[in-house]
Amino acid sequence: MIIERRIDLLQKENQELKKTLENIGLENKQLKDYIDLVKKRCVSCDSLDTSEDDITEEKVEMSFIQDMGKFETDSDSEMINRRDKEPVARIISPTASTPVSAVAFYSYMSSNSVESLPTHHTLIYNVVHNNRGNGYSKVDGIFTAPVSGTYAFHFSLCIEDNNAWVSLEVVANGKAIGAVYAYGSPSGWHEGSNLVITDVNAGDHVFVRTHEAVHGGIYSSTRGRTSFSGWLLYQ
Repeated sequence: MIIERRIDLLQKENQELKKTLENIGLENKQLKDYIDLVKKRCVSCDSLDTSEDDITEEKVEMSFIQDMGKFETDSDSEMINRRDKEPVARIISPTASTPVSAVAFYSYMSSNSVESLPTHHTLIYNVVHNNRGNGYSKVDGIFTAPVSGTYAFHFSLCIEDNNAWVSLEVVANGKAIGAVYAYGSPSGWHEGSNLVITDVNAGDHVFVRTHEAVHGGIYSSTRGRTSFSGWLLYQ
């Protein structure tokens, strides 16, 4: 009798173990399905980043030159109101499904700017090398934060003319938080850069503009790039 009871007990324990294994197998399948879904979303994000940059260099440079030359017909106040208060609509808006760790961008000017840019003229960095999260727009030069957090922003400046001097500032939600300055001399090219770290809320605008009227022009070529970049450090 004792042996039979022991056998019955072992059989019950065996059935419970089978049920546990079946539950583990089901949870494992659900986890694999979730991982596959995440991978598909990542691939989708990569395709969005790539599609935004699929514009010929000729069209990019033409758009850049036209935009940088608008100050010749518009007043300074009209330009500031248009850029700071009514940003151009985005071709691709920031996506809420983008992983937090993937918010980063790097952009630069494809060629030299026109000379004598006015005060508070927003710079357009029309070549986008990376734009994780689709926060930066090469249409208006503005980065719109997809998520809230602490960000790092870096901007560089190149000048070539020995009579040129340029001062730029990075603006976060209407407030200047950093600046860089370069002054030309007969000795050759001059460069400057700055790195700022600041808290940014989702939807805030960050961009680079002239601190004051520019003497001469801003230089950018394969020898030296005037650039703007940023990335999320943490939430």
